[in-house]
Amino acid sequence: PVLDALAAKYSARSGRTVGHDQFIWVPGTQSALYLLLTALVQTGDEVLVADPCYATYHGLVRATGAGTVPVALREARGFRLDADDLARAVTPRTRLIFLNSPHNPTGAVLTRDDIRAIGRVAQAHDLWILSDEVYESLIYSSTFASPFDEADLAERTVVASSLSKSHAAPGFRAGWCAGSPAFIARLL
Repeated sequence: PVLDALAAKYSARSGRTVGHDQFIWVPGTQSALYLLLTALVQTGDEVLVADPCYATYHGLVRATGAGTVPVALREARGFRLDADDLARAVTPRTRLIFLNSPHNPTGAVLTRDDIRAIGRVAQAHDLWILSDEVYESLIYSSTFASPFDEADLAERTVVASSLSKSHAAPGFRAGWCAGSPAFIARLL
């Protein structure tokens, strides 16, 4: 039932059919992030991360043996991650763009145009996108945008989320990973 509810939510949000086989239920967002990172990066790889970022991101990435490459968020852009800045930070060791929108700690919300521009960087450099969407329901003056909802980015995007923020249930440890059916099958 919970996987069916997630499938219905993501199908409605993305406008395409998302099946229950595209989710893994895990104990919270941190578990989801760790699981996804261990599946996507390894020792010596690089992960592009917004700077500043949520405090645990650096440690989660380091736990895989990979390293973070900070990409500065600028006030002039409303602290929204800039695709050109990401592109300049890519090296041959880069494997992943780590997104968080609404962003913690700045509160910046990526627009659909931002997501598409970031997606073009991921496509050009054959990078994965990990989207931490735990704050999705806490947007009040704009619309949530996810790379997972973009048909041309869905196969290279994985999502981590939970009920902790959306249902005011911190500590409940009820979260999920989302991805393509093939990715989730490999992840299992």
